[in-house]
Amino acid sequence: MKITLRLLWWLFLVNKSQRQRAPLEGGLAHEIVDYDDFGSWIIGEIRRLRQAFAKFQRATELSNSGLPFRV
Repeated sequence: MKITLRLLWWLFLVNKSQRQRAPLEGGLAHEIVDYDDFGSWIIGEIRRLRQAFAKFQRATELSNSGLPFRV
C-alpha cells in the first residue's frame, strides 16, 4: 500500500510540474486543470479512467455486434 501511495504522490507531482510548463512548451496545454490538492487530482484521474473504460466498453460491444462503428 505504501508503494502505491508513493507512486500516486510522485505522479501527482510530475503532473503538476507538467501543467505548469505546458503553456510554454505546448505540452499538456489541453489538459490544464487547476487542482487545488492531491485529493482533487485523484478524483480527476479516476473520472478520466472511468470515461476511458466506458469508451472501450462501448467499442467492444459494437465490435461484437458486427456493425461498423467509429469511436
